[in-house]
Amino acid sequence: MDVLNYETRVLKKEEYNEWNNLVASSPQGTIFSESEWLSITSKQNKINCNIIGCFFENQLVGGCPLFYKKVAGLFNFISNTSGMMPYSGIIIDGILPNSVRKAEQKRSNILLSMAKYFKQLKCISLKIQNPPRLTDIRPFTWKGWKSAVRYTYMLDLPNINYSRDVTRNINKAVKNAISVEKSHDIDNYYALFQKTFERQELNVPVSKIYLQKLFEHILKSDVGDMWVAKTPHEEWIAAEIFLHDNNYIHRWTAATDPDLRKNGGYHLLLDTVFKNYQNRCISSTVNLMAANTPQLAEFITGFNPYLVPYYSLTRPTIYS
Repeated sequence: MDVLNYETRVLKKEEYNEWNNLVASSPQGTIFSESEWLSITSKQNKINCNIIGCFFENQLVGGCPLFYKKVAGLFNFISNTSGMMPYSGIIIDGILPNSVRKAEQKRSNILLSMAKYFKQLKCISLKIQNPPRLTDIRPFTWKGWKSAVRYTYMLDLPNINYSRDVTRNINKAVKNAISVEKSHDIDNYYALFQKTFERQELNVPVSKIYLQKLFEHILKSDVGDMWVAKTPHEEWIAAEIFLHDNNYIHRWTAATDPDLRKNGGYHLLLDTVFKNYQNRCISSTVNLMAANTPQLAEFITGFNPYLVPYYSLTRPTIYS
């Protein structure tokens, strides 16, 4: 399996079903790499997107989405994420030989073929934010790419073991008659989402229409739900949109009311959702995210998750 036998190129639209099948079967595949998610992000953010595929003997064995952002109509900044995507990154066919040497050779050939393709791209910067299960990025770093590590928290639903503080807050919310339910009210969600960022003096990262379009896709495809914690007076305390794919349940986006969040409603919301997914047997692992911001990490560690690294790759040289 020499690397010369691998071909990396832009996928045609008619090959997107094959791509989605690879995303669904790959250990690195997430909803953020699916073609419809990429299409909505590209259209709503007015940014071009290609899906790059790596082939071996005419079979798609790997790939990576790329978004192309031009500055002043001249320089390209290329990244595999845009909008509300924590990563998409490089995914690889999950069928690997049992032999460690052969498995590493196959994985290395896919990555080297893709690195060769990326090298030909004319851009000022190229950054790839990879998903958690792509742990071997050596074929890139050996070629001079810079790497950086980021983190996410994972929670195994069969092994829930909350801290005393979380349990106390859940009990407080029950005592305060806080309710948790599903909702389709994306308008109210976005208003709370704006409030969450404004209190931190930050710009809202995405437009309302972008969030609406993605939420429509989520509901239509049955790949997620919005959950809301409310006071007895129907005030929104907190809301989150959860997603699920073949590998994980994702805490995708969250919003809270700063004046109401101390009544335990947020803790009750997460506990309710975790138990709901347990009963539905959709996935056993929740990707909690929240590990790269100190205050978010402090909150989420009360649920006793475990820390998982994931890696980004950067090729910063202009036209190298």
